[in-house]
Amino acid sequence: MSKVVWKEGSVISIETRLGLFTLAQMAKSPYLIFFNIFRREQNWGDVDLNEVPVLFCKAITRQFLKFSNVRKQKVAAPKNDLSLPDKWIHGYSASRLVTVWEGTPKERKFVFIGDGGDLVRIDINNHKGGPYKHRSGVYDEVLEENIKDSDVINSYELTGQAVFPSMNERLYLCSLEGKNVDPEKVIKFNLPIPDVFDTYINILSAKDDDDRNAMLSLYKA
Repeated sequence: MSKVVWKEGSVISIETRLGLFTLAQMAKSPYLIFFNIFRREQNWGDVDLNEVPVLFCKAITRQFLKFSNVRKQKVAAPKNDLSLPDKWIHGYSASRLVTVWEGTPKERKFVFIGDGGDLVRIDINNHKGGPYKHRSGVYDEVLEENIKDSDVINSYELTGQAVFPSMNERLYLCSLEGKNVDPEKVIKFNLPIPDVFDTYINILSAKDDDDRNAMLSLYKA
């Protein structure tokens, strides 16, 4: 794909799985605001993002932009208010072996980073360096340690940067559910894993190049 230059306020289209597109808007680098709008064709001239629900805000990697099918879209009207969230879930970083759908034909085992996390405040607009390097450290304030409340877990995004193709699959799942869905958070907090997450789980549990190439065929022609 052609290189996409970052400019705050720019609207871009992103191909989730092959043939299904969504819109996002560039905020303070490297944060994108993703919207709850999905189409099979790249026709966005009738779209005003001020009238489209926001799915979530997330920092993304250069790798995500490099390997995803991303295009700037000048016909869609951008969202005027690009205010960014200041509350996030900072997940714990210990690695562990995860088994999903144990005892079924779909059982998968894989190494996963994280088991629970804290609710934190991060002043994104004042950060320096990487996406979570702030004047006072990784985050500005811990609001709640070792969160258990499902309402809190469901209300805030994880810190960390999104990569291809797991973010593309997450966006595809959002299109199926019609709302914000985050398989990484479901796994991190040991919540029940729906069957529809099978492809996302396969991305995490791919054992060799054949497995990985089979997954990539869903996102790259």
